[in-house]
Amino acid sequence: MASAYGVGLCRDTQSAAGVPGIAAPRVVSVVFGELTRLLIAMQPGQLIKDYTAVADRLAEGLAVPRVRFRPRGHGLIWCELLSVDPLTEQVPLPVAGWDSSRLVLVGCETGEELSVSLRDCAHIIAQGQTRSGKSRWAYGLLAQLAGCPDVLIGGSDITGLLARAFANTRHSGWASGSADIEAHAEVLEALVEEMDRRIAAMPSRIDVYPTSADDPMRFVVIEELAGLITAAAAADAMAPKPKPGQRSAPKLVDRIKGAYTRLLAEGAKAGFRVLILVQRAEAGVIGGFARDQASLRISFRCDNVDSIKMLHAQADRPTAELHATAESAIALVSGPGLPLLRGKAPHMPSYAHFCDLVQTASGRRLLAV
Repeated sequence: MASAYGVGLCRDTQSAAGVPGIAAPRVVSVVFGELTRLLIAMQPGQLIKDYTAVADRLAEGLAVPRVRFRPRGHGLIWCELLSVDPLTEQVPLPVAGWDSSRLVLVGCETGEELSVSLRDCAHIIAQGQTRSGKSRWAYGLLAQLAGCPDVLIGGSDITGLLARAFANTRHSGWASGSADIEAHAEVLEALVEEMDRRIAAMPSRIDVYPTSADDPMRFVVIEELAGLITAAAAADAMAPKPKPGQRSAPKLVDRIKGAYTRLLAEGAKAGFRVLILVQRAEAGVIGGFARDQASLRISFRCDNVDSIKMLHAQADRPTAELHATAESAIALVSGPGLPLLRGKAPHMPSYAHFCDLVQTASGRRLLAV
């Protein structure tokens, strides 16, 4: 009861005679074994998410590494006391398939997979410092999409690593590397033009563009956005000054930011989904309005606690501080209708394996066409 009271799952009461008391969740039974489980009768009006939201603090109070909760019946939940962190085990990499309606994002502490449908999900933003597992997670997600006939992948990759995995495939709409920053602006602007074309061609009486294998969804990846913005600013600074009487050309930074902001703000109804990969999802880099449009949010280890809290409004400071030192591939995930949860990215053995998966999956699609 002390642990439940300390995390706010109990409430103070007072009898008609003025005697103070406590209304608390009740332990109905205890099952001992390899996994100790407590059957908990929740207080009226409580939901399982009220317990998962304070799982870390309950684990500390119960002197175990982790606890997890599962539904048992109306008003009843199982509280499982875990002697080891369930996310120490590898999460299997999903088999690359043809179906964009089930994309595995992470493996959860419950042993279940968190999956989304690309058609129904929001734009995605993923942050994490170097060696946090962010890139390997992105490899796994893109490998799942590469063979989907109703999806076309492209975008901006200043590192060149993501883009080159798609060389000689139908997913060829990339600007890659740092040699030609204007090419990144041009690719993003071309995507905006395609978005505008789709919106203008929207059939009457519908408000979402009907995509298909013949006119696929566009999955737009912007890899290392902060690096792209920095490189664009440097290119702008080196650009020759206009002669007297000449109008200055639009800055590359403004072109890039304007393009991806429009894709984030208007693209969903035109069959576009955007994935932004960045070390820190700071409003000063991305833009506050643009960041707000990417509501499916994934944080790998970040050295700045405030960066975690800014991206995940549900994360309290202790949760953010703990995640700042998380192991590689461990992520916090939140999104529309999705409470903050802790998960682990599917295991991607190597970059070479990612390249092989993409080429094989994309090749299957080419043969099918």
